[in-house]
Amino acid sequence: FVVVNIGEEEGVSPYGELLVSRAGVLVAKVIVRDVQKGRSIANVMPGWKMQGVEIMEGDQVIPAHPAS
Repeated sequence: FVVVNIGEEEGVSPYGELLVSRAGVLVAKVIVRDVQKGRSIANVMPGWKMQGVEIMEGDQVIPAHPAS
């Protein structure tokens, strides 16, 4: 699992999908399991993590579905 520093106040929804990137390269796709005031807990989706690359502090997250 990963902890991201965005939560309810930024509009994160439970079961929302986020893309994790580093330097413009997709690292993983995660699904939000718990949303709190200033952070969210998410699980890495199977098959969506770049092999040999770990999610790290400082990676960028964006909504996987911006219209949602």
